[in-house]
Amino acid sequence: MFDQYFSFNSNKMKEQLSRVLEKLPQTNMENVMSITSQPAEVAVANRYLLPVPEVTIAPTFRGTENGTSLIVSVKLFYHGSGKEVATTMQGKQEILQGIKRVNVDKNGKATFGKLKVMEVSSKHRHQSFCLAFYLEEYSAQGNKRILTHVKSTPFHVQSRPAKRKSEINLFV
Repeated sequence: MFDQYFSFNSNKMKEQLSRVLEKLPQTNMENVMSITSQPAEVAVANRYLLPVPEVTIAPTFRGTENGTSLIVSVKLFYHGSGKEVATTMQGKQEILQGIKRVNVDKNGKATFGKLKVMEVSSKHRHQSFCLAFYLEEYSAQGNKRILTHVKSTPFHVQSRPAKRKSEINLFV
């Protein structure tokens, strides 16, 4: 395995290097962050997303070493194309509003309780949206490193809540 990169004088050196490499911690970034609470399939414009979106960080990755801190940020994407939604509506206000950067708490959770989508899907060619969550690590010197990201399930945004079936049947 190492012969193509290094020339070794003995098999003993190969064995020692293999033992050292096996002891190094391996982190699979795919399993570091997961979504524990997804937005509903249908959201209402200009109202908080429910259920509240929440992500969880794996227990083995929660520690803040050497003064680093973990923050999760969120962005709005089109589900079908995977492209980020333009940040503003006609240059006036942001389409995704609310608290978009949350510290990871001691239990490894980041909860986004105050997120709103301000435009309906029909203004975006009836495309579904999704949220992309980014796990960011900040060093004591302020350097940022994006470690991984995950995307939510798709959701549609409409102008008002859907009527319940029981309300519809009352007027028939």
